[in-house]
Amino acid sequence: FITKAITPLFAGEHNAKRYRIALDEIAGLPKKLHSQGKSLAGQPPLSELIMNCAMENLSEDVLFRSRKESYERVLMTEAQKQGSDRSAVVQAWQIRRKSESDGSYEKMLTSGMNAVSDGSNSTEQEEESTDIATAV
Repeated sequence: FITKAITPLFAGEHNAKRYRIALDEIAGLPKKLHSQGKSLAGQPPLSELIMNCAMENLSEDVLFRSRKESYERVLMTEAQKQGSDRSAVVQAWQIRRKSESDGSYEKMLTSGMNAVSDGSNSTEQEEESTDIATAV
């Protein structure tokens, strides 16, 4: 029963599947020894088997990482995935928009920018002519 409780401890980590398989082998050890007619008396303690299993299948970085560090790492990788997915979607949309466009949108933007700059000049000219008219 103890192996079932510790099986999900390192879910999502590198080599976690190997760790779970090794735990399943440890859990099946008493039944295997019984079928061979042997006893558990000469075997190492369960805690030692579990520690050896973790040390053989998981990296030291994973084993010594705190829960907080593991959680922060998961959040960071999720944020990176979301960011990369979003930028890929935006890039695809931009490429599609440019390939489907006949250039009229860009022309409108360009002419609109010219009209805005022309409009600001004409407003300044109107203000200058109004000032001259009031001065006369």
